[in-house]
Amino acid sequence: MKRLRFRPSKRALYTLIGLSVLAFFIRFIFGIEAPDITQTSWWTLVLVFVLCLFWDWRLSLRMLPVDIQREVVHNLSVTEWHPVKLTLQNRGRKPLQMMLDEHCSETTQTQGMPRSVELGSNQATTIEYLIQPHRRGEEQILGSEMRISSPLGLWETNWFIDNMTEIKVFPDFKRISDLSGLKGSVDITMSGLKKFNRRGEGMEFHQLREYRQGDSLRQVDWKASSRTRKLISREYQEEKNQNIAILLDAGKRMRIKDDDLSHFDHALNALIMLSYITLKNGDVFSSMSFNQQLRWLPHIKGSQNVTRVLNHFYDLYADTYASDYLVAAQEFMEKHPKRALVLLVTTLKDEDFEDLRPAIHLLKQKHLVAIINIEDTAIETAKKQDVLNFEDSLIHSVAEKIDLVTQRQLRHFQQEGVICVHCSAKNLTSSVINSYLEVKRAGLL
Repeated sequence: MKRLRFRPSKRALYTLIGLSVLAFFIRFIFGIEAPDITQTSWWTLVLVFVLCLFWDWRLSLRMLPVDIQREVVHNLSVTEWHPVKLTLQNRGRKPLQMMLDEHCSETTQTQGMPRSVELGSNQATTIEYLIQPHRRGEEQILGSEMRISSPLGLWETNWFIDNMTEIKVFPDFKRISDLSGLKGSVDITMSGLKKFNRRGEGMEFHQLREYRQGDSLRQVDWKASSRTRKLISREYQEEKNQNIAILLDAGKRMRIKDDDLSHFDHALNALIMLSYITLKNGDVFSSMSFNQQLRWLPHIKGSQNVTRVLNHFYDLYADTYASDYLVAAQEFMEKHPKRALVLLVTTLKDEDFEDLRPAIHLLKQKHLVAIINIEDTAIETAKKQDVLNFEDSLIHSVAEKIDLVTQRQLRHFQQEGVICVHCSAKNLTSSVINSYLEVKRAGLL
């Protein structure tokens, strides 16, 4: 515990003002020649005040017999409110009244602090307040600060208790768990997928069961039916243990903001949600972020391991450099030689396609490639705004041209067998997952 500030209280200032006003009235009423008893009384009051001020100052220097224990969930969700519990104990024999505050980082908002707390002698109490972190990654609650008045209330001392708590802030779990957009499917033609007839009722044999009305005759297992003397059908399921990988762009394009989240934050949410769906379906999930910070998470299997994905990427942010797609593709090919569905999540501008093309051609040698392009909100807004003057018409025409160029470039990739999805940041999670599910249904892997 250390002392931060030490200053006179309002009570001391008001007392000093009162003595000054009293001196003025004495001088005003009696003039210069005030009675000795009046002057003696005033100087006595001043002396008593100075002695009390000094004595109270000495008492305020004593260390406080106060303990503070903090309880908080160490894994928090960004932009969500979370409770923090503080247990305060006064080990002294005198009651205390304090103003309590918590020192959090600049990216963390508090609700319910500072607040006034009263503690009797040898008394403990528990209070709660809320925190809302606004940045993913490692964060800290640095400590507690108490402002306490001296015994006579003439001084105020701010004490700081260094009881730092480390916390981890993860992407918004509520945003990730919102599956409202996952019931539909992507437009097969627009995404570049070819429609395949499903082989039977799935691609992998699951079990034998009794024939049900509506089953195809091709499902009937005639050998099993002859043994049991009743119709037995084969049941299929989609293949498992297929490789799914995300190439996550961590370059400067992904720093574009969409509402309160960047494109990179939306992409990270989509990555984590896709990992959960993939692992739940029995497939193998891998991911690699690329640019200045290359992070490789290989071959995760089992839905219980989705926390490994969270812990691997929760503190990652896009940097300020342009992305090198070819270097990323070469790195991925070395790390993941087995055939996989590779979803490249990025934000593309017209000048990026020339750099992207050799990277896609390299990935196509072994993998099924999907380009998931997050459209720039500013371009969509410019296209939809009303045209009221010449300047508005220029902005609108430029936005239309940029969008047409992007669509044309993506169609070229589609003609080469690449799956292409052009979507808004808000629809990114559903688009990524539906692309994966459509590939599974079509049996492209």
